[in-house]
Amino acid sequence: MDETSFFYCMTPHRSITRNLIPGLKKNKKRITVALTTNAAGTDMIEPLFIGTAIRPRCFGGQTPRDLGFDYYASKKGWMTSNIFNSYLKHEDDKMAQEERKFLMLVDNAPPHLVHADTHLRNVSVKMLPKNTTAHLLPQDAGITASFKAKVKQRQLQNALGQINSVLAGRQDR
Repeated sequence: MDETSFFYCMTPHRSITRNLIPGLKKNKKRITVALTTNAAGTDMIEPLFIGTAIRPRCFGGQTPRDLGFDYYASKKGWMTSNIFNSYLKHEDDKMAQEERKFLMLVDNAPPHLVHADTHLRNVSVKMLPKNTTAHLLPQDAGITASFKAKVKQRQLQNALGQINSVLAGRQDR
């Protein structure tokens, strides 16, 4: 498991020529995404999203569970030990239902400490030594970059689709 920040409102900062686009102010709205995979990167657990709003307006009054994903809120939108332990309990319950065992490798960040009162049956957590995560976590070997690229691609396709819809509506007049 590894977390990454995703700046969901940030537009591309380079053009096709790969030159920086001058004069654009970067929108810093972000969400933290925790990606968890097996060692080979072939089996992925649903991502965990961490934002700052307890009930984001974009959810339309529904809960994240109703919408089909895991979402938690913290003041700065970062992983906390309470969120990590709640997520562990949730994943442990899911693994128990699937009759699976799961070893979760995490870096040695303070939020990744398992609380003494967190009893896990099907998930084991092992903390990696300092300065080894880039070599051992599949997320750092390209999964995070691939995830971000795919989401950004879908955002741009959606924006182009909306522009085309508007243009098609004008052409009908």
